[in-house]
Amino acid sequence: ANLWQRILACPLFAIGEQTASVLQKEINLTLTHPERLENKQRVTHPQQMNSEGLLNLPELSDVKGQRWLIIKGKDGRDKLKTGLQAGGATVHELSVYQRQLPDSSSQERIVELQRMKPIWLISSIQALKNLSQILNHQVQDCRIIISSDRIAEQAAELGFCIIAQAQDASDKQLVQSLKEYIGN
Repeated sequence: ANLWQRILACPLFAIGEQTASVLQKEINLTLTHPERLENKQRVTHPQQMNSEGLLNLPELSDVKGQRWLIIKGKDGRDKLKTGLQAGGATVHELSVYQRQLPDSSSQERIVELQRMKPIWLISSIQALKNLSQILNHQVQDCRIIISSDRIAEQAAELGFCIIAQAQDASDKQLVQSLKEYIGN
């Protein structure tokens, strides 16, 4: 069997709804006759869009003896890996992207935008650290809406002004938090 067929034979999980949706579309497009699959592959994602949410899924409650591949960003968290290993799984990781500072012209635009006192929507610690670095760590007047307690802790340490916290990291929830803040 080719690699893609082997992948389709395994349960697939994504950290969030958007990633799951994109992966599901790719699966459907790749299969010449998806309707012929006996067990149509579905990509599962947790309501709580992070490693903790994945580890709390019932499907991950008994992983002893299983082999897992985590596809992630370079220097990403190890929470999912250590959680699966603690449950007795063998885990391999494949880093396929790296978050980094935007190019210099984008950085200049961010500095210009900050002068207008925008509200920044932040859904990762790396984005938070990058914004702090771009603004030369002058973040006390930087208003942010964040998407998790973990990001809130880091933002407080860095001196950001947190004005709201979204229910999760989805664009929908971040925008909803913004609307609620503006409405108040």
